[in-house]
Amino acid sequence: MITTPTCLVLGAGASAPYRFPVGVELRNQIARLTGKEYQVMTDSGFPVEEVKAFAHALSRSGYGSVDWFLADFPDFIPVGKAAIAAHVMPMERDYNLWPPKMAGSSWYEFLLNSLDDHGEFADNQLGVVTFNYDRSLEHYLYTALCTRRGDEERAAADLSSIEIVHVHGSLGEYPIFGREGQPYKALETPEAVIEAASRILILSEADDDTKEFARARELLDQAERIIFLGFGYHSESLRRLGPWSEDTRGDTYIIGTREGIPDRQWNRLVEPFNRLFRNIGSAKIYPFLTAWFDFAD
Repeated sequence: MITTPTCLVLGAGASAPYRFPVGVELRNQIARLTGKEYQVMTDSGFPVEEVKAFAHALSRSGYGSVDWFLADFPDFIPVGKAAIAAHVMPMERDYNLWPPKMAGSSWYEFLLNSLDDHGEFADNQLGVVTFNYDRSLEHYLYTALCTRRGDEERAAADLSSIEIVHVHGSLGEYPIFGREGQPYKALETPEAVIEAASRILILSEADDDTKEFARARELLDQAERIIFLGFGYHSESLRRLGPWSEDTRGDTYIIGTREGIPDRQWNRLVEPFNRLFRNIGSAKIYPFLTAWFDFAD
């Protein structure tokens, strides 16, 4: 069990092991806009010329993130959000979460076994703040708990005790949390894409005062340890989760990963918060967790 109040903060890299495109990879896929994704965009009501203009501008902008591009080109936000949904939704595939497709070590599995280890599942002291649109973590935990419990209601009750806050929205409410939830399924219809796009917020649209960010700050305030996984440490995202100071976070154990972020960039990104971080490692999530941290204490 996780008995120490803990909050996970998940960035795009946390979903990457489960085949979700992130950062430059997502930008490159969207800039191509070919095949099914291109077709679903035009079938969703976006004029061909608008879709082409968006893809052309994105590909020649030099931005490494679709979010950053849309922040400076707000006229493209509607078509851009639909493009994000059209590329992320098809990756919500159940088989990507399990062996043999998931051939490597799974940090979702590591988390599950820490949560479901002695005691009552509902007594775990864990909250999750995620910047991701996908619901792969919810689906993994629920599916595994259904297998272990042999009872969907018990599995749903257990999962409901773990609060997962999507601060930038999601592709849809996971079915056990809402009467009209969106199934975890690789939907690619125009209707599904438009609905999903309406539920997501890009970085420039998110607001400090949304109920999601307010709740995220509460979870962080209650935590004795905060773990960043697959996070990019964008200064605006950190600010919205703050305040970060010795007075507010000085006693909190803060660790995380920073794979792919070189020292110079890291120091620039988090200079205001650097003194608070006890251990930020460059390894992938699973080896980082197993080497530096024991959830179940």
